[in-house]
Amino acid sequence: RRTAVLVYRHGLHIINVFVWGAGRESLPAETTRKGYHADCWRMADLDYCAVSDTSPEELRALVDMIKW
Repeated sequence: RRTAVLVYRHGLHIINVFVWGAGRESLPAETTRKGYHADCWRMADLDYCAVSDTSPEELRALVDMIKW
């Protein structure tokens, strides 16, 4: 599957926001694995997933700005 990615720097942290055409599968809203936090959502016909080792609160703040 082809995916676009936007890369942000927040202090010493990198935040990757992946975007791809929406599929049939549902995405996890928020999850943490091996120290990385992911926040995923769907808008229109695109799926998004922001991933970083920053705090969940800081990741959520960026996601909220993107969704606005």
